[in-house]
Amino acid sequence: MTVLQIVAQTAPHHFGLCYAWFDELYTVFELFLQQHFLKNHSASFAEYYYGLQRKRVADTENVCSSFFKVQKVKALVALVIFPYLQLKFEKQFEKIKENYELDLNRTISSVKKLLYWIYPCFHIAWNVLILYHNFMFTVGKTKFHSPFYKALGIQLVVCNEPYLMARCVLQCVFVQLTLVCELRP
Repeated sequence: MTVLQIVAQTAPHHFGLCYAWFDELYTVFELFLQQHFLKNHSASFAEYYYGLQRKRVADTENVCSSFFKVQKVKALVALVIFPYLQLKFEKQFEKIKENYELDLNRTISSVKKLLYWIYPCFHIAWNVLILYHNFMFTVGKTKFHSPFYKALGIQLVVCNEPYLMARCVLQCVFVQLTLVCELRP
């Protein structure tokens, strides 16, 4: 049970709507978060945390250059909209599967029946494609770790800008201070 479910059960008049529209609210929040990081750092939130930046494949002289506005919009679709649609399809498939398995006469619409048979094939094919890209990236056979990055013509690079070095130093100092405080009696 999530925190939002508990809060929605205790005060449904205040938080029931948030619980009912949680996927959409989360998607809007993630859209603003990813847009901010793409605009200011040329990286998604997670990529920025690990010191990575997106680079256009055609750009060879400036490793940490920003990428075009059109690519940022496409990146937002890949980071936020596509996972949202995947989640909605997954939930819809689960509902259809539950109804299909309970209905002995199999009297569901043809569209739902099509989704019931097609979605697992699409899901497996998509995951195999992602696995293939991850494997080929790991063994060094491609510059792209994801089909989205390949379609956008973007690769991830470690950016050696000064603020990344400063952030790394601050993280090391914080870890050392934490260790010293833990060792004190």
